[in-house]
Amino acid sequence: MRHFSQTKAAPMKRLACLLLSSWIAAPFAASQSPTVYQSCLALAYQAPEQALQLADDPFSGLTEPESLHCQAEARLTGGDFRAAAQLFEQVPLQMPLDAAEDQAFLWSQAAFAWEQAGDQTRALVALDRLIASLPEYEGGYTYRAALLGRMNDYQTAIETLKLGLQIIPNSGLIQVFLATAYRRDGQLERAAETLEAARLAGSTPPDLYILEYGLIEVSRGNFQSAKEAFSLLIANHPQSDAAQSAARYLQQL
Repeated sequence: MRHFSQTKAAPMKRLACLLLSSWIAAPFAASQSPTVYQSCLALAYQAPEQALQLADDPFSGLTEPESLHCQAEARLTGGDFRAAAQLFEQVPLQMPLDAAEDQAFLWSQAAFAWEQAGDQTRALVALDRLIASLPEYEGGYTYRAALLGRMNDYQTAIETLKLGLQIIPNSGLIQVFLATAYRRDGQLERAAETLEAARLAGSTPPDLYILEYGLIEVSRGNFQSAKEAFSLLIANHPQSDAAQSAARYLQQL
């Protein structure tokens, strides 16, 4: 798995059109043509200044939430992370209560932007809102734990992941992240026990399991076992991010 120093929110970054499609039509009396919103988002990713002009046009037909979201994506693309984060935070507050998935996506975007802006505290607040809006989403706990790991606060990361397992008991993904947190905190036996529980959960992505297994073996000084794990990962999952990480670790052994 991409361990804490490598984990990013980027995999969620460009899903806006898909995840927000459920709410742009109601209850905000959405734009006369939904393609205006889609066009604005497309511009936000490719020509952010044009997107900002469209989003600011009172005759564009965009609703206020659509305009705010388009502006947020444009600011994010343009590197104005603080402004993007503030805009992302405004949108879910205007959304209906039954749009939990969309709210969670926007809070994740806010967290990503705040971290890019260098404000990890505000990023954590956004992730708390993400978890509150969609507590059954395992990515909320793993993202928060990853951020805490980048802050070297492994104890709080562990607490976050344990909370996630109370909500989603059989999440292999959360268990792998918990194993990583234990390992990074120097608790190797707990890391190994937790990783075994992740394997038994049956829902653990195999590439993440093998990578973490290899990293625990490195921490234990079992370098030959780690090499075998990394080689197996590269052979069986060559296109994965985990395989790329494994290749880098192999070079260091």
